[in-house]
Amino acid sequence: MIQWSEIKKVLILQPENPDGDSVASALALEEILGDAGKEVVIYSYVNIPGYLRYIQGQDRITDEFPNDFDLTIIVDTVTGSLLENTLSGERMSKIQKKPVLVLDCHPVENDLPLEHAEFFKGEGSVIATGELVYQLAEQNDWAINAMAATHIVEATLADTLGMTTEAVTAQTVRVVADMLEAGA
Repeated sequence: MIQWSEIKKVLILQPENPDGDSVASALALEEILGDAGKEVVIYSYVNIPGYLRYIQGQDRITDEFPNDFDLTIIVDTVTGSLLENTLSGERMSKIQKKPVLVLDCHPVENDLPLEHAEFFKGEGSVIATGELVYQLAEQNDWAINAMAATHIVEATLADTLGMTTEAVTAQTVRVVADMLEAGA
């Protein structure tokens, strides 16, 4: 169990195939955790694709791996091959020494090479990692500001093809509605 009061600096990892859900979820976490007094670095081994430039803040995602952090959060993947380069060498040795939290909405087998990782599954059936970010914030009584709310909606819209897939649930619609009320 993550002891949030002991966490000062958070590293958020993008999968090596960043998409709208992973980028927007990471940025939502950056906003939420920043407002909770945490320093946040979002790292991506690869460049963020040009088609995601519409997501405000994506330019803050860096390819410079930090020297120190207290917690790693992996967003939108539990597949080791999608973090193969990220989780190698010196980066891996730094990550293995600290707690790891994984937020992923995909129902696939975990094959991350991190035996100590904690998985946040959330409640109900979620279609986007952005929904898990929302639930994590709710569970910890963290405020969701308007920009974080916007990113949660962006993440949800990205993974639901604009709310058109049959996987969209009433819960998904409620999350989007709550985020619109929060200023998204």
